[in-house]
Amino acid sequence: MFKYISGLMIGMILLTCTPANADGDIIIGPGKGILWSGLPYNLSRVREDKVTTTRVYPSHILGFNSGVYQAECSDTMVAGMEAISAGLWGFKVVPGVYLIPRATVSGSMSVGFYGVKKDINGTIGYPETKVDGSLGVLGFCATMPEYSVTAGYEMRFNISGDWVIYADGTQTPTAKAVTLPVFKVYGALVSGPVNRPLTLKVAGVDCSVSTPNNINFGNILYSGIENQELATIISPFAVSCKQGAVPAAVNINASFRANSGIYNTDSTQLALTQGGGYITGEMGNGMTGSGSCAAHPTALKFDQTLLKLTALPLADPSVDFTSTITWRLCSGGATLPVGSISASTELSIVFS
Repeated sequence: MFKYISGLMIGMILLTCTPANADGDIIIGPGKGILWSGLPYNLSRVREDKVTTTRVYPSHILGFNSGVYQAECSDTMVAGMEAISAGLWGFKVVPGVYLIPRATVSGSMSVGFYGVKKDINGTIGYPETKVDGSLGVLGFCATMPEYSVTAGYEMRFNISGDWVIYADGTQTPTAKAVTLPVFKVYGALVSGPVNRPLTLKVAGVDCSVSTPNNINFGNILYSGIENQELATIISPFAVSCKQGAVPAAVNINASFRANSGIYNTDSTQLALTQGGGYITGEMGNGMTGSGSCAAHPTALKFDQTLLKLTALPLADPSVDFTSTITWRLCSGGATLPVGSISASTELSIVFS
């Protein structure tokens, strides 16, 4: 009896701008929604106390703040921020443009006389700030409660994600770049920086992308052989950019973010949501190396690394780029699941 899997890759397209080097400006153009994403982070914190007498632990914040530490979320922590929609806050960079963390929170804490474990799960920033067990949320912050304990206290949490530039569509070109604030992550009474000083400028360059949003591999014969190629699809990929009212000279790049994760710590392998396999990408015109399942060290990367496609000179009104992307579905071995599988990546067209 044959076993089959059914594969679907979902791609989300963003039209964004970002620096080609760590110290450059972020440049965004027209559009609404997320116009840039980058500066990924993955931070873990542990606080553990062993006590033999009752102690009261104060409330503490979990989230991001550009100022000094505070015991609970307050109005001073949202200085410079605006409520964009229900549950979504953003730090206003220029009119219509906001800096927002896109963070997932997970962990646990042991509380009470018997050290009962409570899970911590939620999101901070985009799409909303919502953390289980918190006393309240405000901006990029959740206030965690105080506890009286005798058996001991433990708190473990992880905050991972990246930063996004979100626009409401009303932004206009700016003559000068604006410096973005540096935020720290707070939790379990410790902190650490999660982004670095960068500047942002709004330009008038406008781009459009033509490529399928969904890649359906269809029904595929199952194989538990590691790195076995299961299916291949070649998709068209085209980008068209034009100058706006304020011309700019920019490089046109592409970056891919692995929404469903990286497989086996290899940035060229987009993990299946269900695990047990991965997808590779190979861009035509020699833009990347081979995406062969057997070996693909120079294939498309899914860690938001910039891939230069073309350039738009200051004197040119527009530029077009046309190519293809070959997507390969690869088996991870015996752990490849039977039935429906999926993966998700986020494509950004970025300027530098």
